[in-house]
Amino acid sequence: MVSVSRASTPADSHFILTATGPDRAGIVFDIAKLVLDNNGDIQESRMMRMGCDFSLMMRVAAPKPDADQITQKLGKVGGMSVITHPVTAERANQVVPKPAWKANFNVEGVNHPGLVYKVTELFFARGLRVEKLHTDTKIAPFGGTVLFLMDGTIISDKPIDFADLKEASESLSSFLGIDLDLKPLPTSE
Repeated sequence: MVSVSRASTPADSHFILTATGPDRAGIVFDIAKLVLDNNGDIQESRMMRMGCDFSLMMRVAAPKPDADQITQKLGKVGGMSVITHPVTAERANQVVPKPAWKANFNVEGVNHPGLVYKVTELFFARGLRVEKLHTDTKIAPFGGTVLFLMDGTIISDKPIDFADLKEASESLSSFLGIDLDLKPLPTSE
């Protein structure tokens, strides 16, 4: 019988592990098994395929000797390149407050360098943080133009002037020749 989860203890080492390597069937299974077999607990993760590669980021808790083994062994799982970032137990157990303001955003337009920079500059200038971000490109249905697509979620610890953000986003959209849509979200659940 396989134990699926274990409780994190104060003696655990907490770390964020980032790994990238060639994509293949079973890669998530192999990584999850390696963590479990070394007394680790995947507490939070993001995993995705990007082209022919696979990338993951996970927050893991494990007893210190086992945490070191997880990091060392993961590099041998299908040629993964691994980076770890230690997290203090205090920070690992810190409750993240809910944002005071939250919105989804979508961008679409002809691809050219600097779009991520300009859009996130708009957010940064208003004290907004990016909670999630995804970018991609696709060929337009007519004409073969490469379109840039970006979507994500932005948050703020305090209420914002949405009218100002909307006006600034419309101005930036016009200047860059893109569509930038914002949709505020409820912040209470």
